[in-house]
Amino acid sequence: MISSPKKNLIIAAVLMVFFFLAFNFIFKPDSLKNFFYKNSSSVQSFFWEKSQATISFSRSYLSSYKLDEDNKKLLSENLQLLSKVAEMNNLAEENNALRQALNLGLGEKFILAPCQLVSKESTGDFLLINIGKNQEIESGQTVLSQDGILVGKIDQVYDDFSRVIMISDAKSATDVEIQGKEFYALAKGQGNLKMILDLVDKNKDVKEGDILATSALGGVFPSGIALGKVVKIQSQAAASFLQIEVEPLFRMENLNNLFVIKNFKPLN
Repeated sequence: MISSPKKNLIIAAVLMVFFFLAFNFIFKPDSLKNFFYKNSSSVQSFFWEKSQATISFSRSYLSSYKLDEDNKKLLSENLQLLSKVAEMNNLAEENNALRQALNLGLGEKFILAPCQLVSKESTGDFLLINIGKNQEIESGQTVLSQDGILVGKIDQVYDDFSRVIMISDAKSATDVEIQGKEFYALAKGQGNLKMILDLVDKNKDVKEGDILATSALGGVFPSGIALGKVVKIQSQAAASFLQIEVEPLFRMENLNNLFVIKNFKPLN
């Protein structure tokens, strides 16, 4: 059993602690806040660092996203600008080609629709050009190079594109005459930009370098359009006909700009 002096001492000590706490935390609320902050500071610091890291990441992500969107917008604008530049260059090329065709006198004889080569098919001697039904292009119409050289005719027509079968394709046959000579023959395509003159009598006056032009006999093309040159003649004693190789006058590297003749109707 605790003696009265010790009991009174314990009671006094408890009262002193009570008054101390009351004085510091009840009458001084700042002290209570300080006590709370001091004991919870490590926990708050942890969550603060994590929240700041999250905010920093979010800002970085949003900044990166905005930068990515800005780059995409800039790329799109650059592509549009390049497209416009390319369109202007194409228009300038078409105008130059048209002036060249007019200087050759083609505009006096024909109504010409300028166009551009899109591609060459890998199988067969076919070209794809960038005009079609919407530009009043029809099957069978004649196609010329910007130099006025015969390239072929329209084979298939789509809304804004057309396929051209070239005179060198294996399915092509063109009535021709040798310029400056009373000589007519049939030029057949062999594929791979090659042609031959078929069934030419060995007594005919044909020489290497002779220029071939379209004849009015076939009715497929307008007459008088240059198309090829004789490059090789072979004659065999036992044969009645000459073997004549013909090279088309057009060059693939010069076929970027083409013309379609719209006012000539081929015979079917």
